[in-house]
Amino acid sequence: MKIGLLSFLSFLILSLKPVSAEISEEQAHKVFRAILAQHKRDLQQLNKTIRLKVVDEEKIASVYPFKKAVLLLSRALIQRPSIKASHIRNIICHEFGHILGGTPLRKQKPGFPFETSIEGQSDYFAATKCLKRLYSNPALNRKAVAKIPSKIQKIIKNRGCRTNQCIRIVYESFETLKIIYPESKLYLDKKDPRRVTYTKGSHPNAQCRLDTFLAGAVCPSNPDSELDLYELHNGTCSRNPYDTIYFPKGARPRCWFAP
Repeated sequence: MKIGLLSFLSFLILSLKPVSAEISEEQAHKVFRAILAQHKRDLQQLNKTIRLKVVDEEKIASVYPFKKAVLLLSRALIQRPSIKASHIRNIICHEFGHILGGTPLRKQKPGFPFETSIEGQSDYFAATKCLKRLYSNPALNRKAVAKIPSKIQKIIKNRGCRTNQCIRIVYESFETLKIIYPESKLYLDKKDPRRVTYTKGSHPNAQCRLDTFLAGAVCPSNPDSELDLYELHNGTCSRNPYDTIYFPKGARPRCWFAP
């Protein structure tokens, strides 16, 4: 079969084009607006607003916790060929967690007027509240889970997931963390064995973060309930049988949280 010179050149040009990013800046803003819509009432109760700004920074994402908060998202991140909307949802939900995730809180640097939820708590918020609110459609969850290899589904189920929503949250968190921590080994079938003696405020390691997303996804707390600014166990799962939701598998992992 002969290929004409013009056809060959056209094929060569197309082959040499750079791989385009999975999502555009507008799509990133669309993800942000969907998350904002789910949490507008929570922000109003705190008399706060938040907006998204895509910036040329190395840091993947951060939030400036003023009364009118600004969430900064790295342009380099959303331009990666491997990035997906699910990764952006996961990252933005984590950043919302710094404002809405409740206690444990951390003091901010001078000039920042509000305390914010610590890193592990923000991950827990993302899984227990933010992503569950976004993934409330059973049909879409079933469609998303159908694309996950059955072997991985089984591993996630063995960790406590009983719904497609839970499996979807865990798998997409796993995929997101692999992008954030490309040099780290992550396991769906293992836990971080460390047990802290005091609650760690900085970023936990990659495996500990995955364990946190999994615990939040497994926790049967109402995603529409709020996480309290003062009470540690309101709206969360606990290892203490005297707390409202006694469900150890869904409790915050001991690799960063000391109850």
